Formats: sequence, structure tokens, C-alpha cells
Amino acid sequence: LEEIAGTEDIRKNTKLTQLTNLDLRGRKIKSLKYLEVFCPSLNTLKVDNNKLTELDLSGFNNLSDMSATNNDISYVDVAEDNTITYLDVTNNQIPSLPTQKMGYLKTLKCSNNYIEELYGNHLKELSYLDCSTNMLTELILDQTVVEEVDCSNNKLSVFKLPNSTDMLEKFSANNCFGDAVSRKFDFTSYSNLMELSLADNAGITE
Repeated sequence: LEEIAGTEDIRKNTKLTQLTNLDLRGRKIKSLKYLEVFCPSLNTLKVDNNKLTELDLSGFNNLSDMSATNNDISYVDVAEDNTITYLDVTNNQIPSLPTQKMGYLKTLKCSNNYIEELYGNHLKELSYLDCSTNMLTELILDQTVVEEVDCSNNKLSVFKLPNSTDMLEKFSANNCFGDAVSRKFDFTSYSNLMELSLADNAGITE
């Protein structure tokens, strides 16, 4: 993309202003630099299976669906006024996510990364979360209306279930708290809960 950009004149005069969906999966791309200049109206962007080391979406104000799985991403940023509702960054090297700027996010898939903390205070619209196989020690979901959660294969020491008891339908936390952690969760108030999995957590009682 940087080679295509060439000069400032090209960047100013070469724009795909009507393009809303772009699929660049498996193109050996190392950078998304200048893409927001060429394609300012993008709603959906897929860059899975590339060689990206960072995902800087701070210039994409119209983006709603973003998929960047199977890269080498270790840094993620989004625009302050973004409207992203779907984000999939599965299988990367991400240590943290700017969730404080993701107020419209409904689906977050971030499994198989190195995330240590995930706070849902600003994720008011979140309905689906897969944060399994990370390094999570803190997961706070009490302010969310999440319907489906998979936080398996982590080492949580601080965890809060959603306050809203009529939304949660599926919850999986296999091998999540460790044998040394003694916890008691009351799921009886979650009236719509259909699937519950707490395997390989010796310290948990319901």
C-alpha cells in the first residue's frame, strides 16, 4: 500500500470514494498506511492472514466491521469517534485493546492473544465476547448487556458477571480461574442462560 501511495499528489488525487467493502485477505500486507486516504468511505475491511504488526484504525471514521485475524499485530488503535460494531483480531500478539473508545462495539473476538485486562465499562452495546486463550487476570463485564461469553483458558483473579440478569445466554469459562482460586458464582438469577461450562476449575462452586 505504501508503494502504491507513491507521492503526495497521488494520495490527493487517487481516491475510491464510493468503496465501502474491501477484502485484502492473504495479500502479504505489512502496513495499512494511507489506506484511509484512498478509501475514506470504508464500512467493512478484511485483512486476515497478512503480515501486519499494528492495526491503526484512527483514520477510519466510517468503519463498522473489521477483521484482522492471523497477523502479528501487537498494537491496536481506533478513531475517537469510530462506529465499529464488529472486531475480530483472533490469533495475534495483542497485549491490550482500546475498549474505552469502542462504545458501539457489539461483537469482539480477541482469542489467542496476550491480553491481560479487559474492562467492559465502555462496552455498553457488547453482546458477544470471545476472549479465550489470553493472559487475562481481570475481566469486568458488570456494565455490559453481553449475551454470549467465552473466557476459557485464562487466569482470572478479578471477574465480574453482568449486572443485567436477563441477557446472558451462553457462558464458558473452562480452565479459567485455576485450582488455587476458590470462587462461588450464583447463576440462578440469569433466567435466559441456556449453556454454562465451567470445566477444569477445581476451585469453583455454583
